Amino acid sequence: MMRWHELHIEIPYGRTSGQIKTYCPECRDNRKNKRDKSLSCDLATGMFNCHYCGYSGCAAPKQENWQKPFYNPRPLSAKKPEYKKPKPPSGTGQQMSAKALSWFKGRGISEETLKALKVTEGLEWMPQKEGQANTIQFNYYRGGELLNTKFRTGDKCFKLVSGAELLPYNIDGIKGTKEVIITRAK
Repeated sequence: MMRWHELHIEIPYGRTSGQIKTYCPECRDNRKNKRDKSLSCDLATGMFNCHYCGYSGCAAPKQENWQKPFYNPRPLSAKKPEYKKPKPPSGTGQQMSAKALSWFKGRGISEETLKALKVTEGLEWMPQKEGQANTIQFNYYRGGELLNTKFRTGDKCFKLVSGAELLPYNIDGIKGTKEVIITRAK
């Protein structure tokens, strides 16, 4: 008889064979995602291993040479990632061609809005085109600091700055609000 209960490992539905994933009794209470089943259990052999904290061992009945479950603690919090920052827009950053302004105007977006959101235009190497292309540049700021840029060509080729932080566009626009409704137009 396996010692799952003694080790505080919950085996769902009274199963006795196969392999399952369940909650780890060692790290579940310390995790942000308490619904993640990170403990893999082999019900036939009694072997178990947590893919998050490293808790592992065997729930087979104790024998003379039985050892306590092995526990290899890993840090529960990951290191804060180091992001690359994009180059600031060249020139004044507010000059856009008449063609680009007309394109935005056809979508109900004024030149004042483009300036307020610091949307720029310029040449950028685009991998889909394997060369330089004229792009609209949507600059992602937080606290007035440029953290990322999305580049878009006229024929809908897109790219973001590689290794830069991913964040919602115009995040500063909701600063100081108590409630936000996020939508996406079709």
